[in-house]
Amino acid sequence: MRIFSRYFLVALIVGLATLLLREILGFLLSDFSGKYGFTMILAYCVGILLNYFHQSRYTFVAANHRFSLRGAARFGVIAVLSSLLVAFAAYLLRYGLGMDRWLFRFAPAAAFGGAALLASPLSFYLHRRQVFLAMAVPSRSPEPKWVWPSLGGLSMAMFFLYSGFPASFNTAAKYDSALFLKLAGHLVNGEWLGAYNNLTLAKGAGFPLWLAGVHLLGVPVSAAAVVFYACSCLVVYFALQPLIPSCRWRLVLFAALLFCPEVFSSFRLLRGLIYPGLTLLVIAACLGFSLRMGEAGERLAPWLWGAGLGASVAFFWITREESVWLAPLLLIPLWSFLKACLGKPACRRHVAAVCLFAVAFFLFPLLALCGVNYKNYGLFTDVETARRPFTSAYGALARIRKPAPPPLVPVSKAMRRQAYGVSPSFAELEPVLERIWAGTLSISLVGERIDNNADFRQEAESLLKISIPPGESGRDSLRRAYATDANVTRWFDTFFGGKENAEAFMADRLRDEIAGGWFLWALRDAAAAVGYHKDASTAAAYYRRLAEEINGACAQGQLTCYGERHTLSPVLQRRHIAPFLTTLGRAFAVIPEMITASPPFFPSAGPPGERRAADDFLGNDENSRPSPRQSSLLGFIANLYLSLAPVLAAAVLLLWLYAAKKPCRRGDGSLIGLWLVCGVLSSLVVARVALMSLISVTSWPAIEMRYVAPAFPPLILFVGVGLYLGACLLGCAEKPRDS
Repeated sequence: MRIFSRYFLVALIVGLATLLLREILGFLLSDFSGKYGFTMILAYCVGILLNYFHQSRYTFVAANHRFSLRGAARFGVIAVLSSLLVAFAAYLLRYGLGMDRWLFRFAPAAAFGGAALLASPLSFYLHRRQVFLAMAVPSRSPEPKWVWPSLGGLSMAMFFLYSGFPASFNTAAKYDSALFLKLAGHLVNGEWLGAYNNLTLAKGAGFPLWLAGVHLLGVPVSAAAVVFYACSCLVVYFALQPLIPSCRWRLVLFAALLFCPEVFSSFRLLRGLIYPGLTLLVIAACLGFSLRMGEAGERLAPWLWGAGLGASVAFFWITREESVWLAPLLLIPLWSFLKACLGKPACRRHVAAVCLFAVAFFLFPLLALCGVNYKNYGLFTDVETARRPFTSAYGALARIRKPAPPPLVPVSKAMRRQAYGVSPSFAELEPVLERIWAGTLSISLVGERIDNNADFRQEAESLLKISIPPGESGRDSLRRAYATDANVTRWFDTFFGGKENAEAFMADRLRDEIAGGWFLWALRDAAAAVGYHKDASTAAAYYRRLAEEINGACAQGQLTCYGERHTLSPVLQRRHIAPFLTTLGRAFAVIPEMITASPPFFPSAGPPGERRAADDFLGNDENSRPSPRQSSLLGFIANLYLSLAPVLAAAVLLLWLYAAKKPCRRGDGSLIGLWLVCGVLSSLVVARVALMSLISVTSWPAIEMRYVAPAFPPLILFVGVGLYLGACLLGCAEKPRDS
């Protein structure tokens, strides 16, 4: 305790000196543009060096530590990580606890002081263990010099292939691209997510935050998406070093990931633009952390990978809501944790500490975001649509049992009529819901779009591989193709999650209904139109009241209902099992047919003034188009993947099943690790396709490339790691080190 007190006192004195230095530099550079950021960085760097020197001289003098550049670098890295945690914790304390209400202008200083006090034991432990009492451990052999130009050359080639694809958008798509543009614009203007309405917290803030950051950097969004994915591939290369020691093997795997044709199924301004790269980043950080966890007491690397894992999972969490399909990834760190604790009992404390460190880097940014939302909107949440009381209201409406809704409809028109009679709150929405929202998944509506929109007509012909004759309506063409073309029939049956759903669509039985993917927005739009989304507390009170009225009617027998629900998930029934299994099997056959020669180009839509403003914000060049040479190369790559990927994936699956008992029989920990990683990667692919199949059966058509694209990076990793496992079993490759 005495050493920690001395450490804290030295850090406090140096911190005050750093603040004074920043003020002096700010005064001396009064006419310097961007002086605040420059003086902050300069003063912080000087403060790190001063803290390192004085901690070595006064706090850890008994360790006989000598001042060195390596020690200063390690000290600085730990200081930066600790500062990030302090910043997130300060936001959480200030806004989560509402310090401004009772500390007024002293709230920022109190929150910062409290966060620094909370983080100081962790920074003390890391500095003591990793800098001043660090043991001499053998350094890993560096990568060969030829690897770096190879990585850079491949990345530049990939950047060239995708140059010329501007980010496309639709300024009328108020739930998608228009919403993301609006939220990112508020962030850039320093207005957080803008004034509260029914859409402000309807989706995660991750993608708008990314868009705002890219805009501030002055980089075109399409180029930034390509660079982001390339960086994720680079992280995979280094993450796999303990598992695949061969740099040549990892370089081939890097190239295979880099040129995967469907990670950019389109350059539309949707979350799918960065979703495959973000998925790959989470997988890479998980592998990098798990494969090094046992070295937490000796090296700094596990702590860096732990911070990266926590931050990447937090970013993933606030970008999309369906993170459940990544659950199999938890098996890898769990296996590493048990292996480290059982194999090295002396390391248990360090392994537990680094795991808590990773959890902190996940929780603190997420809770800080919730705190900022609470400060601006009075709602401590990340996404309003995924939390109570909105999910309670949605679940209450969906639990009405009779009459049974048609396919893909969570709350049918007949169910709504019953709800209007027992819930005065829901009855207020009747004029809006029944007048505006209908036919969201109707063949008549799709046919009208085909007839009136040439781009949509071309997209439908390309997707279904049919030709729509001039003069024939889009609706009649789709019905004729479904009845006469076996491939079109199979595609629609898979896309809609079964023959019953597809036939309901073709027969236009959904014409007057609100389908699953739209009812959430219909409910919120209707509540906003009535005036219940003027602020977050009013909206929460309304949805809470609606849920209580419907659930009360169910309890009193006024409605025939399923059990009480507080979720957006559909009511699963036995009748869904057979279509789900059929759709899951067909999906693996249909998905390869969706691979296109190059990302289709979709022109942006909207009034000219809005398009120009959006293009300026996104850094788009209106005249930019991919060249024929690029399209030819992308087509060649797509055909190569299409011919090799299914064969290799099937071969690796058989190899994985054959190798299931060999590593365990031999007691070879390194091969068990390879086998486990391979199995988890295959589970991710199946989980993603299964999730989309379930959504297609119960809610809306989800077997399409923009939803399935995140499964391609783990599929390629599965093939690469599986082939390396086979090479190790044959004695043709160096086995992983058993860490």
